[in-house]
Amino acid sequence: MPSTAKKITLNTFFLYARQILNIFVSLYTVRIVLNILGTEDYGIYNVIAGIVATLGFINNSMSNASQRYFSFEIGKNSNGLSKLFSMTIMSYIGIAVVIVLLSESIGLWYVSEKMIISEGRGEAVVLSFQCVIATFVFSFMSSPFTALIISNENMFVFSFVSVFESLAKLIMTVVLTKVNFDKLILYSFLMIFPSAISFFIYMLFCFLKYKNVKLIKYWNWSQICGMYIYTFSNLGGSIINIFKIQILNVFINQRFNSKVVAARGIATNISGIIQSFSINFSTAISPFVTKQFAQNRKKELYDFLILSCKISYFINFVIGLPAFLEMEYLLNIWLKIPPEYSVIFSKLIIVDCCIDSLTLPLMVGIQATGKISKYVFSMSVFNLLYLPICLILFHLGFDATSALIVSPVFTFFSIFIRIFYICKNMDYKFINLIFKILIPVILVSVISFFIMFVFTGFFVQSFFRLCETTAVSLIVNVILILSFGLNRNEKFSVFSKIKARLEKN
Repeated sequence: MPSTAKKITLNTFFLYARQILNIFVSLYTVRIVLNILGTEDYGIYNVIAGIVATLGFINNSMSNASQRYFSFEIGKNSNGLSKLFSMTIMSYIGIAVVIVLLSESIGLWYVSEKMIISEGRGEAVVLSFQCVIATFVFSFMSSPFTALIISNENMFVFSFVSVFESLAKLIMTVVLTKVNFDKLILYSFLMIFPSAISFFIYMLFCFLKYKNVKLIKYWNWSQICGMYIYTFSNLGGSIINIFKIQILNVFINQRFNSKVVAARGIATNISGIIQSFSINFSTAISPFVTKQFAQNRKKELYDFLILSCKISYFINFVIGLPAFLEMEYLLNIWLKIPPEYSVIFSKLIIVDCCIDSLTLPLMVGIQATGKISKYVFSMSVFNLLYLPICLILFHLGFDATSALIVSPVFTFFSIFIRIFYICKNMDYKFINLIFKILIPVILVSVISFFIMFVFTGFFVQSFFRLCETTAVSLIVNVILILSFGLNRNEKFSVFSKIKARLEKN
């Protein structure tokens, strides 16, 4: 178990480093590209890239399904991994062909006939569209290889290639400034290379590293259908979440104005940054959880999932609490004049993210069992109830903030749905899991928030207070987590790892 904990810790670190580096590189790259292409060409590129991405909307769900099934086969130590991998590659090739055909027919028709562009730019847009299709195919075909790498818990390789791809895009952008050619066509063409190089690196690594995985002639309809049922179950939940977000934006826009929608957009961006930490942690533990389930080690998973829930929440809480308390100052630095409602929206969405992160590891556990259809259906129906409640509140005269207040309430109750299904699929006790997860987390959160709220009241809003709040919050939370958040065995495990690390150094 110590080696497992060390591996998960390292994998989480690699994924966090990847996330942070990619954010900074991407922000800088976008800034340069926007200056070089100009607003119109940059907008055109995003539209045509969006068309191809929309046609390949199934990619994320397929990648998650592949990762789950690969991890399960690795956990069983069976000889079925080569068969499963070969079927997955064939499936991806088939779907890639369909996406290319749709892009070259429906997509090309839209780009050529319906898309509004400046006169004389038609040929450039069509050529750029062809380049975007090629870029997408390389990216799409990388997915089964990245799924295999993640299933084998080689997060360093995955993170390294991901950062390399971001840096390669930055280098291609610099090349764009040195060559005198149509910038839209050249940029679209240059973007093929990072995706293509990453694809070949992933492919070569998998075939060289995993000697037990070979491409063979094999097809099993029942097995591949099981994977696609899993894929479309996940996809259904994702579509419902997107639908909920977009419909709420429509409600807010119709009832209020576009500035309120802009404020929600800012809050959503902050949400993406906060959520990325718990999502990366879930990615790090996912292969291990699936392998343990494949070996029928449900009792060992029980304590691991409880600890994972706490860690997932505390990571988000430690990051989110200073941001919550200093949100007004942070938004003023970032946006100078933030839109109305953006501060309160951002605060509420941080609360929402923290609550949701608490049981993300349980969702990983549910996915590991493969029995996700009923869980996804229950969560989807529950999430859809959010929309009529928001609409009723708006009709009763409540402002847009009411929708963001209701969201954390819904997220809190969704905790019990996840706990119910993990207990049902793993034969755990519902009440025990609630008390072991919720009580320590609530205790730490309430005490920490009270201390930090009082602390910030003694200082004027400034950069100095931001630094103080961040530092003091970290110290307070570490003390409270060790005092109330972790039980004796969990603390012993943490201190043992720290001691071993110090002795090693």
